[in-house]
Amino acid sequence: MTLTYSAFEVFEIAEQVERNGTKFYRAAARIARDTQVCKILLDLAEWEIRHEKVFARMKRGNEEPGRGPGTAESGETLPDPKAMAGLAVFSIKACPDWQLRSENTQTDVLKVAVKNERDTVAFYNGLKSFVCAGAEQGKIDDIIREEMRHITILERLLNKTD
Repeated sequence: MTLTYSAFEVFEIAEQVERNGTKFYRAAARIARDTQVCKILLDLAEWEIRHEKVFARMKRGNEEPGRGPGTAESGETLPDPKAMAGLAVFSIKACPDWQLRSENTQTDVLKVAVKNERDTVAFYNGLKSFVCAGAEQGKIDDIIREEMRHITILERLLNKTD
């Protein structure tokens, strides 16, 4: 039997990824020298907070009593959703020192942010293979569309700073 995550578990993963993204954008804003860049990074942090709340509401609408994380009738299991979120780009340590340092320019910070958002989209695309086809995969597509909006905003800002 194929192991799959439920929509509930996918939203649990998404919530943690958003919490980690919030930490990253706040840290990036602290080192941004340009006030416009700082404002946009703080806005992105706020969007991550709003996304987390949206995903929490969506998760509540998909509760599956009695089902454990990523379980199958055979007893095999997938990693716990919170552990899976730790594999995402905005992982357990959302702002590693090697990504953001005080000497980074605004362009450096924005490039890291764009890369992280693209990697997040790739993570969610990969996660789709662990979700039953149909409506639940469509919910991941909704998450991906939101992340794509972040990329668009960041790339516009990056083009202005080049």
